[in-house]
Amino acid sequence: MSLFRSLPTHIIGSMIHGARKQVIYAAPSISDAVASALITKHKSEEATVTVILDYNEELFRLGYGEYESVNMLLEAGVAVRKESGLRIGCLIIDEQGWAFSLPPMAVESQTSVDYLNAFELTADQIDRFTQAMGGTDDGKAGKPSNPVPEIGREPVSDAEIKATNDAIKQTPPQAFDLQRQVRVYQARLQFVEMELEGGKVEQRTIRLPKTLKQSIFANDKEIEERLNASYKLIDAKSSEKLSALRKDAEALRNDYAPSLGKRLGRVILSTKKKEFEEKVNELRTRIENYCKEERDELQASIENSLESLANNLAPIIKERPPTELASRCAEVTLDISKDYLLDILRKAAPSAPEVLAKTKIHLTFKDVTIEMLRDSEFQQRVKQEFRYEDWVKPFSEFTAAQSKHHEV
Repeated sequence: MSLFRSLPTHIIGSMIHGARKQVIYAAPSISDAVASALITKHKSEEATVTVILDYNEELFRLGYGEYESVNMLLEAGVAVRKESGLRIGCLIIDEQGWAFSLPPMAVESQTSVDYLNAFELTADQIDRFTQAMGGTDDGKAGKPSNPVPEIGREPVSDAEIKATNDAIKQTPPQAFDLQRQVRVYQARLQFVEMELEGGKVEQRTIRLPKTLKQSIFANDKEIEERLNASYKLIDAKSSEKLSALRKDAEALRNDYAPSLGKRLGRVILSTKKKEFEEKVNELRTRIENYCKEERDELQASIENSLESLANNLAPIIKERPPTELASRCAEVTLDISKDYLLDILRKAAPSAPEVLAKTKIHLTFKDVTIEMLRDSEFQQRVKQEFRYEDWVKPFSEFTAAQSKHHEV
């Protein structure tokens, strides 16, 4: 007989049904198939039953077992002892024993026979395991082989059972077969948001202070409509290089992360994520270099705009000076008006470093969710935008898993 073997939950359950003297089951948690077999043996009194689990809400959410299965054991009168942090399994049936490991159902099915997850124990190992877990010497009810077992010394408390049951009933985990299919997509696709913040510096404006608006407009609707209480600070020529960078950013985003529509957003193939991030980092470096190299030129452009605005508004201020200006000089001249305007405008306008400090690329990735996979438009648009990828199998498997869940 082979030392290694496949030991899924339904086979463990079948093996327990054949027990004659004793069954010891120790594992992170337990499934219905195993719990049902243990209950049958317990009620028949054909064999002693020892159960040790790590009773933990998080384990149930990951799918190491089902909390309802533990409830089944307790309701049937099967004693369940707790060992916190238990992550390996041990099964002893009469004179045979196995060490095993069952994957969390959120990762892999526990009923699959396609993996080797157990190996058989020797007679000496079985004796040592039996003592460590507090089984009986001869497999009959009565005196334990070790009155102070190494693991599972305390029973699962009623308070812990109630708290766990209430928490899971309030926020139950998603069906594990659906979770596994969602991870298939998370390994293949991700949502991505890419934004070049502050990239349109030519659109930066200055808001005219209230005191200036009152003097300049003076209820003149024509002037107010023309100025709209704001003024463009930066000449379009000063932002040509950044405009080119902005176009490169848009092209990069469109090439790697096509849009599935405004509602759905953009997605990228996981296999291209690293390559995409490398190109984004290259673009980020170019933007940083631009900000360093063009700072002085941009500041000069802002100064020219403020000078031009002050020259245009100075005659108006001279004719209708604000009280705070008129009360502080004997005569409001054109030069004084311009100097007054420049002082106010410079305080209100951002500097080139302030403008460029906000010029950054933001990159945000988000995983595909089960709710998104249920969206038929999402599936259709993914197939359309990534037509050279084979989506038939993952989409059909998700649909099958979803149908199975609804039937249950």
